[in-house]
Amino acid sequence: MMSEELRVRNEEFRDAFSTIARDQALGIGHWALVIFFYNLFFLVTSYLLLVTQNKIFHLPSSILNPCDEGAGE
Repeated sequence: MMSEELRVRNEEFRDAFSTIARDQALGIGHWALVIFFYNLFFLVTSYLLLVTQNKIFHLPSSILNPCDEGAGE
């Protein structure tokens, strides 16, 4: 009787622990994706504003196109 009770408790503990571990893993994965896509959005937006528009920072063209001869003149 005692071993049967211990086996049942062991199975209940194992089920509870696996549920907690699964929930923790899903939560960590969710936040990793959120941070990844936030950074991706920030980098793409920064690139578009800085290089293609060139309206906010007004960088000299020699910085944007360093291979052009006399671009900064």
